[in-house]
Amino acid sequence: MLRFIRSKSISSISKQLVTGEVPITKALLENSLENQDFHELKSILKANSKLLTTPVKNELCNLIPNDFSIYYLLKDHVFTNEQLANLIKHNPERVDTSWELFHRHGNGHNDSVSQELITKLIREPSTGDWAKVLYLYHQLSNPGSVREVVFNKLTEASPQLLPYFDFPASFLTEKIKNLDGILFFIVFSQLLGTNVELEYYPKAIDNFIELEENPEFVQSYKRLAKTDISFQDHSLKDIVDYIETNKLDTDQRPESLLIRLKLMELYGMEFKDFETLLKKFHHYQAHADFGVEFIQNIISQAYCLKAFEEKNKDIFPIVDALLLENIPIKLLQSMILSSSVLGTERPLEIYNKYIQEVSAKPNEYTGRSPFGLLNESIILAFLYNNDRDFAHIIFDKVSMSGKLSESEVAIIKKVFKVYGDAFEEEDRWESAQPKLHSYIAGVIRDL
Repeated sequence: MLRFIRSKSISSISKQLVTGEVPITKALLENSLENQDFHELKSILKANSKLLTTPVKNELCNLIPNDFSIYYLLKDHVFTNEQLANLIKHNPERVDTSWELFHRHGNGHNDSVSQELITKLIREPSTGDWAKVLYLYHQLSNPGSVREVVFNKLTEASPQLLPYFDFPASFLTEKIKNLDGILFFIVFSQLLGTNVELEYYPKAIDNFIELEENPEFVQSYKRLAKTDISFQDHSLKDIVDYIETNKLDTDQRPESLLIRLKLMELYGMEFKDFETLLKKFHHYQAHADFGVEFIQNIISQAYCLKAFEEKNKDIFPIVDALLLENIPIKLLQSMILSSSVLGTERPLEIYNKYIQEVSAKPNEYTGRSPFGLLNESIILAFLYNNDRDFAHIIFDKVSMSGKLSESEVAIIKKVFKVYGDAFEEEDRWESAQPKLHSYIAGVIRDL
């Protein structure tokens, strides 16, 4: 019979097919596909539905990957879960969506079907598609099979929906290592209260401060927090309270130093709570003195910012009293910039005292050198005092010294643009200086 089938086209045996003289077998179906006259066979089957017995339908299901139009012969077929999963997988979605096929032919929950449907829905997901994915995902007995692809698509397309999926802490702990920004904070929010590594707390604080200034983030974050989904609306204070309640900042692990440093930055430069700042400093001196010199430098920097923002000359003696023998470049920058509020004498004094001691070798990651950073700071200090001419003298001398790369010289030159932009709306120093004041305060805070 097989030899007969191979020697004949479908059109030549159509009568025998209709009468049943030639049975519709797997071999015949595959051969008609190979001979490219399967469309004729479909026409015969469509016109003679009695030929579509259950065994024939099952064989046709196996050929759907080759020709999806076969499905339209099978709309009343009772698909097995395996067949339905295959149908969804190969659906081109030109007529029916995969979700419609699922509702039309699905018979209870099945992991294989749901997995295929999830994979289809997240290719170019709409908000409605994510609602369907969420429903299917929580029905899975083994969500691990699609967890990775769902997570990756969420981070790419709809990060605000991540908390809805209740990914396991062990999975998120691995994923958070490579995340930043809103993705990092959303995942960290879900891990807060678990054994999340200490090194992530400072990063979470940095991300929160950055994201809190983004109105779009705040709006979407708050909207999610108001749902009954297990998504906590953590504030910066919540994170700090959690750290302090669980004594993570005085943990014996070395990473706790990073938390202490970040808390000191927070209390001094964000919360501006100097009473608590000093209390914690004394507490760390007594109970967690590892790295206390770094903490002391941060306190000095916080007082620099306070002195500059308040234009308070009485604070500078506190800064001087806190100074250690080895002063980091960031603190020297803070000292030069903050003291510019008093004029140019003190900034120039600090600059002259240390400029010969710092290296002109650039950092391999930032491309900035201590020599370049101090020069940028003193130039900015003179610009803050509206002495553009002397600022240019310093810049010209530095740029011709041969100590700095062209790229670093170009970066330093940008501070003149900041100065010029301050006069953009109104060509009056009284209007420009407040803008420069705000800019320098931001620079000190970000050092």
